[in-house]
Amino acid sequence: MKYANLHLHSTFSDGTHTPDSLCRKLVEMGYAACSLTDHQTASGCRIMAETAKKYGLDFIPGMEVYGRFDRFLLHLTGYDFDVTHPAMAEFLRINEESAYRATKARFEACIAEGMFGGITWQNVLDVTEPGAWMCNEQVFLAMVKFAGLTQKDYWQWIAKYNQPKVDEPVLYPFPAAEEMITLIRNAGGVPCVAHPHGQTHLLPALYKAGLMGAEYDHPDIDGEDSAAVVEFAKTHKFYLTGGTDHTGITGNNMIRGDLPNRSTIGFIAPLDADVRCGVTQEQFELLKTRELG
Repeated sequence: MKYANLHLHSTFSDGTHTPDSLCRKLVEMGYAACSLTDHQTASGCRIMAETAKKYGLDFIPGMEVYGRFDRFLLHLTGYDFDVTHPAMAEFLRINEESAYRATKARFEACIAEGMFGGITWQNVLDVTEPGAWMCNEQVFLAMVKFAGLTQKDYWQWIAKYNQPKVDEPVLYPFPAAEEMITLIRNAGGVPCVAHPHGQTHLLPALYKAGLMGAEYDHPDIDGEDSAAVVEFAKTHKFYLTGGTDHTGITGNNMIRGDLPNRSTIGFIAPLDADVRCGVTQEQFELLKTRELG
């Protein structure tokens, strides 16, 4: 059993657990520490920090962002950064606005095609956390609360939700990974690459660009990926991270079930697998105390 789970999502982005239910599950599973890494937002970290303290969990604030590198769209986790840093604050503001506009445009496109009868955009807003990075999850939560759907309906529902054509422009297109690494570092944080399945050959170049760590324990990397990350960390000042992400008890899919016809290229473990990924106490303390920078 690992000491800390450093890759988690909540209702502040595309997770199904509130900070309270997330912390409760973590304690039940035996974790002693965690980080909240919601997509494109850190809005839930203050509440998560307070809730973690209530449950006796140690906590590091975080976020997960996208970054283009070579032919890959990487997922990057940033830890322990200052949300008030001007460039970071602007990044967070633009992403919140862009997500709101994109989600509203898709919702309206679905309504125009006769979908989602019985709910309104106000219903969606009523279930959305303050400052959340909006996406399909808030719309689906409104369908559960106001239209009688259950979590078991999700996979059939999301297939329909993604069908309408939407032309709403993205205010903040996926930036280069180097840009995101620099943003996180300039805000005083630690940029790491998440679930680098088939991407570990990029570590030397990303390290030169300022990357400070990578996940070595995650449901969607294999033994070869993990070994490559650990080996790289032996010869570089490099943090080892890990967590369960959307898989398992703390994720979205224990109730929904595995993705029908799941491709193992993108998702190695069944999405409803009871995974217990994370980092050791020593690895967590190394990151929290910023021993490597």
